Amino acid sequence: MLRRFWIALGLVAVAACGGAGTPPVHPNDHSDAGPLDAGPSDAGPEFVALLEDVSNYRSWIQIVLPDGDTNLGPRTVYLNHAPPHGSTSWPKGTIIVKETLVYRGNGAVTVDVMSKRGGGFNTDDGGAPGWEWMGLDLSDDGGVSINWRGAVPPPNAGYGPSQQACNGCHLQAIANDCVQLPDDDAGIAAGQPLLLSHY
Repeated sequence: MLRRFWIALGLVAVAACGGAGTPPVHPNDHSDAGPLDAGPSDAGPEFVALLEDVSNYRSWIQIVLPDGDTNLGPRTVYLNHAPPHGSTSWPKGTIIVKETLVYRGNGAVTVDVMSKRGGGFNTDDGGAPGWEWMGLDLSDDGGVSINWRGAVPPPNAGYGPSQQACNGCHLQAIANDCVQLPDDDAGIAAGQPLLLSHY
């Protein structure tokens, strides 16, 4: 009888402690959604990048791309994580951030983001399958905020002096799952970590 009492008390204690110490689940925790590298048409829940997912981007893998023939100035690209070896597409949850200093001409750093949402996002009307675009703002004290996000940029938020939309250029790199590299040799050499074939 006493033994049953201690077993019951132990089970109650385990049940009571189990819920209290459980950490909150990140809204993008899709650990039960299957393999990350399911490709541009992957099914399942989308990864939606939150501010907390991009606020520390300067601590990620850093790639410095030369100006080359773009006339946009040198760009620094940050990659949140490398894809698994042998990947043929960037995994859902990949975030690539690009800082450009020159092209807006006002001395401010322009920060453009591509985030692999997956789940069929941006597949209509010539979109880059699975990718979401974002613009970040940097404050003087180093803070980061999301200015805009979506399948296309809002008016006057496109890339470069001509305000190009993201999808058109990135679709030119469909063989690399829409991740672009500069066309010149120096840019291609510097941008190797942005090539799926690098892994």
